[in-house]
Amino acid sequence: MNWRALYALGSPPGFYRAAEKTKPWLWAAFAVFGAAGIYGAFTAPADYKQGEGYRLIFIHAPAAWMSMFVYSCMACFGVAVLVWRGKIAAACASASAVPGASFT
Repeated sequence: MNWRALYALGSPPGFYRAAEKTKPWLWAAFAVFGAAGIYGAFTAPADYKQGEGYRLIFIHAPAAWMSMFVYSCMACFGVAVLVWRGKIAAACASASAVPGASFT
């Protein structure tokens, strides 16, 4: 593993350069997977006992898991800020608050 490249991602200029390069690819992946998830949720057959309300599980459960994941990542970033005083970890922790709250 190239440790110098990984160490460069810890500085704000290196991180922002790498983030700008990967942003279009991440948006494209979000669009593809998001569209596939919404399509799958709306085209799932209704349950024979629970009816149409059964489909709520396909949206509610992943959103709940995602909120727990985002808050866990936010806690890890907070620990990294307290231990190593990383500026990037602080930015990631503060940026995680809005998606975590919206998924919750």
